[in-house]
Order: sequence, then structure tokens, then C-alpha cells
Amino acid sequence: MKKKFLTTLLIISISIIFIGCNKNKNTSTKESSGDTISSEEGLLNVEVTLPKSFLVIKMHLQLKQKLKLKE
Repeated sequence: MKKKFLTTLLIISISIIFIGCNKNKNTSTKESSGDTISSEEGLLNVEVTLPKSFLVIKMHLQLKQKLKLKE
């Protein structure tokens, strides 16, 4: 029962990511969101280009980290 649920959840999440990537490619091919991901200490600077759906996930993770730091 758990395996079926997890596999359907995985398939749904992958399809949502692919749909988001395809919409981003269809709407604007020139516009790409280059984003710099860096650690708190500034030791790691990596320049990456991500679709907007991944940026939403990244912003959510950053909010979680900020809430943990406030506690």
C-alpha cells in the first residue's frame, strides 16, 4: 500500500516538474533565471540556471532555514 502511494506521488511530482519546465521553455526562451546559490559562510559560490519551479522550491527551503535560525 505504501509503495503504491509513494510511486504515484513520485510520478506526479516528476510530471509537475516536467510540465513546469516545458511551460517555461515555451513561454520565453530568452529569459533564463540565473541564480547564485551560496552557503552561509560564503565558501561555496555556484552559478546555476534553474527553471522557475526549482526557484520556488529553493525559496521554500530558504524560508525553512530562516525559521530554524530564528528559533
